[in-house]
Amino acid sequence: MVVEAARALDRGHYTYRVPASMQVVTGHRVLVPFGRRTVWGYVVGLTDAHPGIELKRIARPCTETPHLPPTY
Repeated sequence: MVVEAARALDRGHYTYRVPASMQVVTGHRVLVPFGRRTVWGYVVGLTDAHPGIELKRIARPCTETPHLPPTY
């Protein structure tokens, strides 16, 4: 599964790979690699379509309930 994650709703989205053992839904906060650091982002979309490039994987999800409603 592939996820589109954004650092903020008014910024661009970035694509990350979801590890097979991880469950995320739209609105979840996830820790993702971003340049040389690791930052929190929000899942804004999910797909099974792979973009054809190597993707970095989500480091870990936030274990709390989703922070954003399904339609933001």
